[in-house]
Parts: sequence; structure tokens; C-alpha cells
Amino acid sequence: MNIFTLLSLFSCVAVFSFGNFVFYRDRENLLNRIFMLACISKAYMSFIEFELRHAGNIDEAYFCLKCTAYWSFIPAFSLHFILIFTEKLKQLKKKPLVCFLIYAPALVISVLGMNKDLLLKGIVNEYWGWTYNISDNLPTVLVSIWVVSLGILSVYFCLQYFLKIPDNRKKQQARYVLIGLLFPVTVGFVTQGFHHLFRLRIPELTSLSFVLEIAFIGFAIWKYKLFTQNEPDRKLSENELINSRERLKIFFDYAPDAYYINDLKGRFIDGNKAAESLTEYKKEELIGKSFLKLDLLPPNQIPKAVKTLAKNIRGLPTGPDEFNLNRKDGKQASVEIRTYPVKIKGKSLVLGITRDISDRKKTEGKLRKSLKEKDILLKEVHHRVKNNLQIISSLFNLQTEFDKDSRTWSIFKDYKNRIRTIAFIHEDLYRAYA
Repeated sequence: MNIFTLLSLFSCVAVFSFGNFVFYRDRENLLNRIFMLACISKAYMSFIEFELRHAGNIDEAYFCLKCTAYWSFIPAFSLHFILIFTEKLKQLKKKPLVCFLIYAPALVISVLGMNKDLLLKGIVNEYWGWTYNISDNLPTVLVSIWVVSLGILSVYFCLQYFLKIPDNRKKQQARYVLIGLLFPVTVGFVTQGFHHLFRLRIPELTSLSFVLEIAFIGFAIWKYKLFTQNEPDRKLSENELINSRERLKIFFDYAPDAYYINDLKGRFIDGNKAAESLTEYKKEELIGKSFLKLDLLPPNQIPKAVKTLAKNIRGLPTGPDEFNLNRKDGKQASVEIRTYPVKIKGKSLVLGITRDISDRKKTEGKLRKSLKEKDILLKEVHHRVKNNLQIISSLFNLQTEFDKDSRTWSIFKDYKNRIRTIAFIHEDLYRAYA
């Protein structure tokens, strides 16, 4: 096993480890994720190069060569990384289209690379191990143009960013990223260019260039905090987070309704000032205790509260439900409760919102009492009017018995009909209201 083979293996381990190190510095950062994918693809290629160089026979070498078909994703990941690092991707309006234009050709080249005779024309065994000969056909030329274009674009964007960025720390980051990027780009051009122009074959040193690249990027991480937030940005984010928490705490504490949080066993975890005012208990007296075991609800309403909690356990909101709340001072308050299942730090809890409706219930009671009194009064008036109309009608009947004059009898009969009509209208109006 020669030094070049060991170099490929060392590059695989170093680049893969470094990519994971960067990823776990900030797993949510897209820049870190893309850089990790670039490192994984480079580590994969270094490992395949290691296997190719110490293959025992030509069949093993051909198999390893076929496994190198995914090399085209390395320049694609590298350009994507540079676009994010230089903030170019933020400025582009059609980001999905840009990503498609980067990765679609890489995928096509990988598929074409499965056919080893399309882009390559055989393999040879040199003093550093098995290697390959590149074809001179049209697909190979197009692939070479694509690779060179991505390499030039990556260097151009990084250099432009380095020259224009005013922030000194970011400028230094760009300097070392650019230097690191130049190693694989330059080595690729030199090794392939020498072979094409001078028919001079030299060992592929791409694996070594990967190691040098991560060395400079590692220096940028150590010295200039690459792949981490700016200290002012970090402090600003922390301050914003603190301010946001304080604002939410204020909203919670000073909400006009009583807010409380309990677990799925009914044990109180927190409450606001309105909850303390409503129950007359300090929240410290209730935290850790279950409302099912406290004397906050009348015994006949406990089953109703249990059903509410069972719905919360199933992830369902409830309410508004009316309860009678026993206060610490012995008085009762009529309340309306809504509950909502929530998750806080991955733990399932229940947010309860309680509104004191005692005044509303008193007002409703007064209205019902007043309405009842009005109904009684209306019934009394109805009966009196009905009775009076009946008396008038009876008097007309008596009068017609004594007076036999046909003209007078006709007049009284007309009056009786009118009285009867008034009675019918009055009866219909009363029934419609009732």
C-alpha cells in the first residue's frame, strides 16, 4: 500500500469527521447542512479512490470506478455552499430554479457515469495504483465545461464577496474560504489539464486538496468564528428572546381573565394574577396539587371536570363550560372555563382560561325575574281585558232580550260582532307573544 493510497484514506476520515463537526455546531443552519453534504460527498470520493488504488485486480478496479459516478455532486454542493455563504442565494428571487440548475446536471452526469465507457476509456495501473483514462467524446467535453463553469463561479462569487463585504470578520472568513476553495479547483485543473495538454500523467491529488481545504476552513472557524453567529447578532438574539419572554410573561400575568396551566393529571403548574384574585389563593398554595382533590369545585361538578380533563388527554379543546368555583373566603363564584391542550418543551400540558361570570349570572337572574313579573302582569291584563270584553258582550245580549225593535236589535248585534272581533284580535296577539 503506497503513500497515495494512505493519503486517500486519511482524507476520507478527516473530511467526514470535519463535516460532522461543522454540522453539529449548528444543526439548524442551512450553511452548515450544505457544507456537511459537501464534506460527505468528498469523503465518499476519497474512500472510493482509496479502494480503487489498492484494488487487487482489474475487475475490482472497474467496480470501484463505477462507484465514482456520484463525483458530480461535489462541485454542485460546493457552489451551493458558496451561494449561501456569500448571501447570493438570499438575493435571488427564484431559489428553487437555481437549485434545480445546480443539481439537475449533477444528477444527469451521475446517471451517465454509471456507463463507464461513456465518459472514460479504460483504466491503467500506475505506480500509485489503479487510475482511469478520460474519453475525448462530446459528453466528456460538455461535462468538463460544466465542472469548470461551477468551479469558476464558486471562486468568482467568493472573491467578489471578499472584496465588497465591509465587515472585517466576514472578510477574513471569506479570505480563508476562498483559499481553501482554490485548492480542489486548482488541483483538478492541473491534474486533468496536464493529462490532456501534455499527455503527462501525474497522481490525482484531489484527496490532498480536500484536506488542505478543510484546514483553511478550520482555521477560519477557530480564528474568525465561521459557521457561528456574530457575537453582536448572538447577543441581539438573546436579548430579543429575553424581551419576548418578558412580554409573554406580562401578557400572561396581567390578562384580565384567569389563566392557569396544569398537567394531564390535573396538577397546577402555573397561574396568573387574575387566577389568584379569582380564587383568593396564592399560586404557590396550588402548584403541584390537583384541582380534582382540592375543594375548588363542588362535589357534584367533579365528574364534569373529569370529563373535561379526559378530552384534554385526547388532545381536544373544551368549553365554554360553566362551573361554580369555591373561593378561599368561602364564597362561590360562577365561572366559564375553556381549556386547550398545549406542548411546552415537549411536555403535554393544558392551558385553562377562566372567566368570572358571577355578575353576568346575577344580571341574567334579574332579567329572568323581571321577565317573569312581566309575564305575570301580561297574563293578568289579558284576563282582565278578556273578562271586560265578555261583560260588555253579555250586557249587549241582555239589552237585546228586552228591546224587540228590529233596528235597535240590529245595532246591538253589530256592536257585539265588533266586540267579538276585538276579543279575537286580542287573543291572537297574546298567544303570539306567549
